[in-house]
Amino acid sequence: MTEPDDAGPSPRKDPIASIAGQIRHLSNGERSSLRRMDVGSNPGSEGLLIAVLIRAGVRMAGMDAEELASWRAVVHAAAVMSGSANGPSHAPGRSLGRRLAKAGLSRDRLIRLAISMDAKAVSRAVRLVSSKDAGVFDLSAVRGLTSPEPTERAAAVSDLIREYTAAQVRAEGKEAK
Repeated sequence: MTEPDDAGPSPRKDPIASIAGQIRHLSNGERSSLRRMDVGSNPGSEGLLIAVLIRAGVRMAGMDAEELASWRAVVHAAAVMSGSANGPSHAPGRSLGRRLAKAGLSRDRLIRLAISMDAKAVSRAVRLVSSKDAGVFDLSAVRGLTSPEPTERAAAVSDLIREYTAAQVRAEGKEAK
């Protein structure tokens, strides 16, 4: 008989999809705590945050403060997007830039957001999308925008601006017809 440890490596799960799935199964109080979690830190929510990350397969060993802040932003965004109705919080392939355009974010605010791209700015953008009911998006964008890796962050900002601009151009084209 084969022992479970001898069965070979288990397939790597998508930590972002796992986080979104876990958020849906948390109690209202736990989701609320994560929604209120200041992106900088909230000692009352730290234990829950760490538990969600570990269950999602995120390696905690050796994680620095910047990396933890990035994952905190993802968990916070998932909780904000799920709302109190326990709805979906992650839609792979759906653009944050398009959702920001749909929510009515101006180009000037987008540029300010892109320049100051930090966890708090991303949190404000997520809250805007949620408050305007502009639709769920791929939470990988939050991970990219808050990544401690400069090239990953730059690519995410570029994607955000490109997707937002494309959505704006499409909307202007529809209005012109």
